[in-house]
Amino acid sequence: MIKLLYCFFASIVLASCAGSYNIEGSSNVSMLDGHKLYLKVLKDDAIKNIDSCDIVHGKFSFVGNVDTTRVANVYMDDDIIMPVVLEDGDIVVKIDNTQHTIGGTPLNDKLYEFLKTFSQDAIISGKMDNLITTFIESNFDNVLGPYIFQMATADYKYPMFEPWIEAILSKATDKFKNDKYVKEYVSAAQRNQDIMNGM
Repeated sequence: MIKLLYCFFASIVLASCAGSYNIEGSSNVSMLDGHKLYLKVLKDDAIKNIDSCDIVHGKFSFVGNVDTTRVANVYMDDDIIMPVVLEDGDIVVKIDNTQHTIGGTPLNDKLYEFLKTFSQDAIISGKMDNLITTFIESNFDNVLGPYIFQMATADYKYPMFEPWIEAILSKATDKFKNDKYVKEYVSAAQRNQDIMNGM
């Protein structure tokens, strides 16, 4: 009996250590009503659906447990609507015709501020590189650094060591360098550089 009680209390303590996210969303785009949204993450090189919900009267929600903080994407069918960081807390998502906003938790607030600045049409290339490198450097040790690095390099046909990438890698922490995507990118870029150098 004592062992049974011990196991019961241990399971309560372990469960209470795990966090949970609560995404409350709203949309003023009337044509989205009745559509299904999906919350998906990249896992083992495949996109996995972890939750889904319907938009009803402009409202939708996702709820789940957080074992590891990670970046997910909200999809409608096969189209990505927006990224969201799954972290402990209440996350607020708004979708309208002109913009999408996320916030309510520390990393989602940071991500939204970055994306808002990144999407401004007036920003020029030099400032863009500085914006990206500064953001990644200040987020080396959380999920946002590797996520934005992946976002910034995803369109490269061949991985290469651009000056901004070399600047980031010269300062990067071990946690950032050991991220799966970052490691694979650096390895591929090194191979491409060796080929170009005739090695």
